[in-house]
Amino acid sequence: MTATEAVQLLFILVGVGIAYRWLWTWNSRMIRRVSFDTHATTFPVTHTGSMFVPQFDKYAANGSQVFIPAGDGLYCTRIKRSRRARYKNGLKKWLDKKEMTIHLVITLPSDAARKEWQSLKDEYPDRFCVYLLHREKVTEPSADMIKSQIASLDTYHPSLLVNPPGTDCFPGAMWIEAFHPVGSKFAYHVEFVPPAVAVNDERFDKYRQLYKAILQGPYVEQMQKTARSRIAA
Repeated sequence: MTATEAVQLLFILVGVGIAYRWLWTWNSRMIRRVSFDTHATTFPVTHTGSMFVPQFDKYAANGSQVFIPAGDGLYCTRIKRSRRARYKNGLKKWLDKKEMTIHLVITLPSDAARKEWQSLKDEYPDRFCVYLLHREKVTEPSADMIKSQIASLDTYHPSLLVNPPGTDCFPGAMWIEAFHPVGSKFAYHVEFVPPAVAVNDERFDKYRQLYKAILQGPYVEQMQKTARSRIAA
């Protein structure tokens, strides 16, 4: 290889590296950009929790509520330790500093999911609410509809930030994952809807009413503090 060819190869490698980094950080740049937008923004593919938490955080108020459909509840086991820490620390910030209430909805319950979220439940027993939905226990007259709604939430994840009336960012915001495959750390066809848009988006009230209806009934198991936590309290 001649010196000229070596230089050309070096430039090619540098160019490929820059292009790869640009593509890899595209979602992060988009997240920073929507901080100043007043319109809905879409993402073809994203990490989930670690990306919607910063978006909601900009608009969350003291006493807000967050509804998070989590599928099998094991997203945190599939991501790097640093990303997992950012995600859970973001939830703790809401629970600590803003005294928010988080409703985590698990539609595919398992002992692994219980184990994953038990420590956070023990730390915030009143404001961190975990619901495990057992579709096989649905016996209501509208059983078919309820089972269909639960099944839909396995992969369709409309996360909802609900702010108290009278706050600046009322009614809240939405992070809608059109398809988050079970077992994947990625979600596809994602839409972030800020308060300025959510106020006129009929889906906001639709999802709020969905959670209000589906999180009650004999098929709903609410995670409790561990016995040790009760004794310590």
